Amino acid sequence: MLFKTRKNYINQKIDLEIKEKWFSVYNYITLKELFLTVQRDYLEILSKINLPFWIITIILWVVWYLSNSFLLFWLFLFWVYFIIFAILAVKLILRAYYFLKISDVVYTENWIILWDKLHTYKHEEELVKNLEKYEEMFEEFLSKPSNINKIIQSKKKENLEKNLELAWKTLKHMWDLRWDALKLAVPVFLSHIAYVWLLYFFYYLGYFFWVIIFFIVNIFLKIILKFTKNTEVKIKWRLEDIDSSFLNMEKIWKVLSNKINNFKSWEISNISSDIEKNFSSFYTEVVFVFNEKDELLKIIKNSKFKDFVNFEKLENYLKNRYNKPVKEMVKMLEKFEKLLQKQINLLHITRQNSEIQDHNLEQKEIILTKQLNNLILNKNKLEKSVI
Repeated sequence: MLFKTRKNYINQKIDLEIKEKWFSVYNYITLKELFLTVQRDYLEILSKINLPFWIITIILWVVWYLSNSFLLFWLFLFWVYFIIFAILAVKLILRAYYFLKISDVVYTENWIILWDKLHTYKHEEELVKNLEKYEEMFEEFLSKPSNINKIIQSKKKENLEKNLELAWKTLKHMWDLRWDALKLAVPVFLSHIAYVWLLYFFYYLGYFFWVIIFFIVNIFLKIILKFTKNTEVKIKWRLEDIDSSFLNMEKIWKVLSNKINNFKSWEISNISSDIEKNFSSFYTEVVFVFNEKDELLKIIKNSKFKDFVNFEKLENYLKNRYNKPVKEMVKMLEKFEKLLQKQINLLHITRQNSEIQDHNLEQKEIILTKQLNNLILNKNKLEKSVI
């Protein structure tokens, strides 16, 4: 399987990110998928040993049934499952090594970074060979959907459900046997039922066991990833944080804009307090984006990838994503500034025309004036932050 264009290595989402940002960091293998490979391996082992395992289990069960000695039966089960779990543990450790190396892949317009190696999108035998090896390990080709769940369901049906169906068929045939044959068939049937029951029991017991083991492994893997993360992962995490802030900024101004657009005649000081409170959150995101943006560009410029980076495209992406919510927030503040000013003028006129001094109206005017001044300061501060 040899490829000559990047279409064979990327999907639509990755392609869109590359066009927008210059690059895309793709989470090739997740921790959950790594865990699922243990289930798949377990079912594969059961599939390979199914027939001899079944025969030996039946023989030992019949021996137990006739001699009332169950030691051999339980010793056999103990050693079989001990060996199975030992094999699975070794496989998990070996596969975890590959996971640490290939869990994240960097795509750009012209190349792929996989396992700290730079590959072009053109014909590369080494890349294709490695990708086929990883696909065999994790049931997933690069950027394509994972097949691990389908494989597990198929093997569960093969190992568990088919044996259960066979047990029911055996039970039906037993009704047709003569009494003397039935006496011999009973322990055989019971041993088969026991075998099927043990398959289910040890499957779910093993699943529970591996959840606990993988929880511990997961902690160690995350610690390793945190302290050994390479440049591309740092870039990915930094950009994900920035994109998250962009989404928060858009969410905040949309919520506030909705409040202003639906404002009718209730106490305007209440909504003004909400705007001031939410603006504080919005501006916190603004400061965060500024700092993270500079740090992101600094990481890339100091990396081995600096000669391959389209900085103009990346900076334009950051600029456009940042400016949109900021400018919308400025428009929203301008709109609310007019509402506040209108309310203040109305209060002032009402007080001027009143023969009796109303301290409540005076207090409201003072509060709204203060809120207006804060709003103007915030708006000016935000206008200066536009890139």
